[in-house]
Amino acid sequence: MRRSYMSIGFFCMVLLSMGLTLYAVGGNTARAQESAPTLTPEEILAIGSEGCRDQINGALAREQRIFRSVIFGLSLTKDAKLGEVRYDKNGHAWYKESANKWQTVAENGGGIQTDEEMRIQSQVPARKGLLETKRVTTSDLIPYMGQSMRALQCRVDLICNVVRQSVGKLPTDPLEIIARTPGCIDWPTETFKSCRLASGDGNSISEQTDVTTYCASVTDDLIEQEMATTEMVVQYDAAYRTLLQLAGNFDLFLQEFRFPIISSLRQMTNLIGSLNRIPCFLSSCDASPPPSAPQQ
Repeated sequence: MRRSYMSIGFFCMVLLSMGLTLYAVGGNTARAQESAPTLTPEEILAIGSEGCRDQINGALAREQRIFRSVIFGLSLTKDAKLGEVRYDKNGHAWYKESANKWQTVAENGGGIQTDEEMRIQSQVPARKGLLETKRVTTSDLIPYMGQSMRALQCRVDLICNVVRQSVGKLPTDPLEIIARTPGCIDWPTETFKSCRLASGDGNSISEQTDVTTYCASVTDDLIEQEMATTEMVVQYDAAYRTLLQLAGNFDLFLQEFRFPIISSLRQMTNLIGSLNRIPCFLSSCDASPPPSAPQQ
């Protein structure tokens, strides 16, 4: 009797474990199917080295705009000057044609937007830049500018890491990945849809090598360019703030010594005017101009 109970219990445990295993496998399969991307025909056509380069350029351009907005600042759309260019979240360029009117020439870009619509769709939010900080010296801003440059380096390195992970993926693989680079915070993101070049037949190896090399080369050029620009801007800002300090100190000097200086100038003018009273004791004082030579 006991053996029959033990057999029944063992059989129930086996069935329960099999059910849990099937449930776990089914759940993982369902989650994998849910995370698998659904590609549009345009996205399928964009897969390739050219499309991947375009997506890399768009991501790097966005990081460059964010970095420059941190350094130089970015005004509100309503305060933007005529002809100023902004970019929306899809990377389309917009320029301010007139008051409260933004226009784009991109296909399917939306045509015309108002200041408020452009503010909502703007790729980079408006902010006050580091160089717009008043009543500080340039040396006080250098640590923050260096930190911003380091953040830019991390971001572009993470983008290249995303590219390296994307090129080994199939178009139907899940999108979610974690980009990592030494010395930077991990970045949970998605693979670049145009850079999933794995085909399984080995023909995509050259394209994978091409885009990864391209990303590394472009990021190096970008960092070098931004460092040179930042160095030039720091030199100009230091000279400008120094000139403002000298001008301010000179204004204070004139305010403090205005009346003594004016009084001294008046006394000097009166003294010069009274010099004509001093008699001349030289014979040349009363001499007439020498006669001109007779003409032949």
